[in-house]
Amino acid sequence: MAVIVAALWVVTAGGALIGCGDDGGDGGGEQDAGESNTTSTRPEGLRVFYSLATPESVDITLIDNNDDGNTIELQGVTRNVATDYNAIPAGDYRAIFLVSGSQEPLRGGTSVNNITVGDGETWTLVLTEDEGGDPVHQMIQDELTAPGENSARYRFVYRASGPRADLYELPSGALLEQGLALGQLTLYTDVVGGTYDFEVRPEGLNQVIHSIEQVDLKPGEIYTFFIVGNGDPNGDGNSVDSSVDHVQVLDWRVD
Repeated sequence: MAVIVAALWVVTAGGALIGCGDDGGDGGGEQDAGESNTTSTRPEGLRVFYSLATPESVDITLIDNNDDGNTIELQGVTRNVATDYNAIPAGDYRAIFLVSGSQEPLRGGTSVNNITVGDGETWTLVLTEDEGGDPVHQMIQDELTAPGENSARYRFVYRASGPRADLYELPSGALLEQGLALGQLTLYTDVVGGTYDFEVRPEGLNQVIHSIEQVDLKPGEIYTFFIVGNGDPNGDGNSVDSSVDHVQVLDWRVD
């Protein structure tokens, strides 16, 4: 009689993938944390970007909806740090977020259902806050293709609550995107590798609510800039008190 044994995969805070349990082999192995997104092999699967004010870190359980016993545990996922992509079988999943090191659910008992990953697809699960401070999630498909010779590629994912915002590139002052709202993202853009500056401004205004200065975009690398925080945390229409910030994440380095 065949015996089916559930497999448990634990991903540590540093991103190393460690196999646990009896799968008929030697108990699992370890994968270098940066291997999946720093080689010419295009990454596939799912990563998580977590950005709530509290707690500082979370444990995430990713459960296969087919109930075949396959579970991925992402342990110690720190605020504003994207995990590596985790290669998972194509299928439907749900995710449960817990306070790191405990079985305590996040406020509201945060769980994300209806996560679908197809063969060869690459996705980012984002968890940030809405204007009321409640968790909100978004699934973003990452269309990763190698940039041209001597080129870098970037995009912006706007996850800041509050008023809409415009995005500018400096020193040219070019308007890159107008009226970005929570959950919107730009297309990937190719540029010559080098150092760049950007500004986030309230829609239609010259006031700067966040500056992104002297970022190094290296040839052969693809980046996502997550814009997080709140453009008007006091709700008084005054963006001077903005808490908008950014996190630059490497999507893929093509060697």
